[in-house]
Amino acid sequence: MGCRGAKRKVVNWRTIASLLTTWMFLVAGVSGLVLYVVPQGRIAYWVDWRLLGLTKTDWGNIHIVATVVFLVAGGWHLYFNWQAFLSHLRRRLGDDLRLRRELAITAAVALVIVFAALLRVPPLGYLIDLNDHIKDSWIESPDVEPPFGHAELLSLEKLCRKTGIDPELARAELAGRGYGVVSGSQTLEQIAERNGVSPRDVFAAIEKFQTRHGVHRGRSGGRGRKAAGAMPGKSAGQHLGRKRISEACESGGQETDRCIERLRALGIEAAPNEKIRAVAERVGKRPSRLLQMMLLEEER
Repeated sequence: MGCRGAKRKVVNWRTIASLLTTWMFLVAGVSGLVLYVVPQGRIAYWVDWRLLGLTKTDWGNIHIVATVVFLVAGGWHLYFNWQAFLSHLRRRLGDDLRLRRELAITAAVALVIVFAALLRVPPLGYLIDLNDHIKDSWIESPDVEPPFGHAELLSLEKLCRKTGIDPELARAELAGRGYGVVSGSQTLEQIAERNGVSPRDVFAAIEKFQTRHGVHRGRSGGRGRKAAGAMPGKSAGQHLGRKRISEACESGGQETDRCIERLRALGIEAAPNEKIRAVAERVGKRPSRLLQMMLLEEER
């Protein structure tokens, strides 16, 4: 039986540092994987996307905090083991030439990984392509797209002005649907949160009042041009660089072959499965400009 007066170490800080580093590594890893597969921000916020009850912002916050704490805990762990760490390095570097080679090899591999990520070099670049594919796969139809990026952050008044909707009609419609008293200064996000719906649901309720001059439906053309069909508004244009030629044509109500013919007439060769961004970069155009060239005909 031990002596009652003997002092016991209540907390082993070295163990705390090691375990905290491990836990934060796991949390940062899991949250990072979630962020890898979540929809694009404009979609996630518009439809109020959630996983395990947490929004994209929640998962992002968890990932940021876990990563910072992981780095701090890792530094703390290194502090407790600094002498052992230095002793190990001195012994191995002094006695074993192989470790020097291993350090050089791993440093080179780390640099290759960084530049492969920046330049999207295969096979590591495939991870980024897969990420794009997964995020784009959440868009099942054009209806999922907001009228423009982060439309949920605009006040109802400003949103109505940008989309050609009468604010009074919008407020009356929302009130009639049980959304309560809605102020023009409230954002779509605030209205949605207050009523337990997504910003997309709020906009869907008032979208029918949109005029032809609204952003969502687009404009019928500009000076020196005539519309070849329904020119998509910014909902179709948002992140259009990720869309393929065929997808953009379909969103604009156009036949893919006709769009490609228009581009070919302007000296631009493109295939239906090519992404707009790739073609635009190849010919030195902006994706939005290339979209106009595809969907609009020059006046003859």
